Amino acid sequence: MTEAEWLAATDPEPILRFLEGKISDRQSRLLMVHFAHELLAWHHDIATQEVINILDRYAEGGFVGEELHDALRPFARSCQVLADEGYPWSVQDARPLYVHVESAAFWLIRRFLPSEMTVSNLSDLTRLRLSPKDADVLDYFRWLVCKTIRDVVGTATFRPVTFDASWRTSSIVATAESIYADRAFDRMPVLADALEDAGCSHEDILSHCRGDGPHVRGCWVVDLLTGRK
Repeated sequence: MTEAEWLAATDPEPILRFLEGKISDRQSRLLMVHFAHELLAWHHDIATQEVINILDRYAEGGFVGEELHDALRPFARSCQVLADEGYPWSVQDARPLYVHVESAAFWLIRRFLPSEMTVSNLSDLTRLRLSPKDADVLDYFRWLVCKTIRDVVGTATFRPVTFDASWRTSSIVATAESIYADRAFDRMPVLADALEDAGCSHEDILSHCRGDGPHVRGCWVVDLLTGRK
């Protein structure tokens, strides 16, 4: 896959296959958890908040193997989303990580598609005949998944970006950490301004911070500033 194809892709399956072995397990987990978080965040009951905390810990490597399943199981009935929708993670499943990312993404939009669609991942939908409205929803979501993946991976696969140490002022790192901790990605333009003031003129970095996103935990600029991989 060329950089031009990567930037233009609107179907997540080819770029997820291309990334197999090229991104960290943490990045894959963050992508999976992001799509779950988008749905869970609409619910404010105690059980759902605990599930969000568990998934965040999983994304950062806090659970190994079936420990995630074991941690979620007590909330399978009390958390409305898990009870109504089920959950897509079976971390002992032999499927590659890119399929798990697709599974988590599809789980988020399942309610917007016809009830007979019970497939486990986005690529399985290619043979289905959809109404124009359903096809539009799916096409939009495929595009959104691609945008999210590009936020996490950036251009590093094609053109690695090196941060100058002078850009990592205590104030800039603190801003990046707060964006990560609070999922406050509306502050990304503020981060761009601070980087520019510190002497950063790297177009990929500044345009990414000032772009329309979406930005998620794992955003490549925030990760580089905070030392995450």
